[in-house]
Amino acid sequence: MDIRKNCIHVIGAEGFIGKNIQSFYTENNLIKWSHSTKEYNFDIYDQSSWEMLFNSNPQKILFLSWPGLPNYDSTLHLVKNLPAMINFFEELVRRDVKRIVVTGTCYEYGSLTGKLSENFHAEPINKYAIAKNTLRQVLQNLCHANNVSFAWARLFYPYGKFQNPKSLIPSLIRAIKNKEKFFTIGAGDQIRDFISIEKVVNYLLFLVNNKENEGIFNIGSGKPTSIKSLVNEIVENENSNISILENLDKKRKNEPQEFWADMTKLNNLYK
Repeated sequence: MDIRKNCIHVIGAEGFIGKNIQSFYTENNLIKWSHSTKEYNFDIYDQSSWEMLFNSNPQKILFLSWPGLPNYDSTLHLVKNLPAMINFFEELVRRDVKRIVVTGTCYEYGSLTGKLSENFHAEPINKYAIAKNTLRQVLQNLCHANNVSFAWARLFYPYGKFQNPKSLIPSLIRAIKNKEKFFTIGAGDQIRDFISIEKVVNYLLFLVNNKENEGIFNIGSGKPTSIKSLVNEIVENENSNISILENLDKKRKNEPQEFWADMTKLNNLYK
């Protein structure tokens, strides 16, 4: 198989972020790996499916895959995902790979509040975030020992096309289109960091293509926004009269009242 070495190998290419990378990235050098495709099939649980990727001699890896979401407290993340990911990356770094970028999560910050810097010590609480943060620590050591350039992209709250239809914004837009009278959210006064998927794609591709930039990078808007203000903005943009109701019982446990990304580090590089 003749696959150019300079290609970006996107693992998890049929997920929310992967589909948007395919939509917004115009260069013809993406190799799109997914468990749901036949041509470039990749299943993190099936080691035999890794060989095709390894045999293509990949130089740049953008790893987006993570099964089991949005169940953040499933033991799957720790007992199945994490060991499989570690085994895969141990095999990958033995090849001639030059650059690895993996998406993490803002949940790695745990109960920390306010403007969150990459320099803060991670304090993950849910099992998904614990597994992600552990993988990051393993990868940092593994890549350093094997002279592989590595970046960890800590995502905040992306929104946009191809998003899970059960997520907040797609659910609201669907309710508006269905002419529903009410839409229920959790605690509307919670402050979060929402970022358009277009910006996420641009940041990720920048990191993949600039291997001198290593370490942890927040990927957010850097703007604190209350959930209620975001929802009201969408309602206004859609010229809707839908009423927004708050239900504190829908509030996720073990989450701080407010947090958003300090984007100083990445924005100083991405100009």
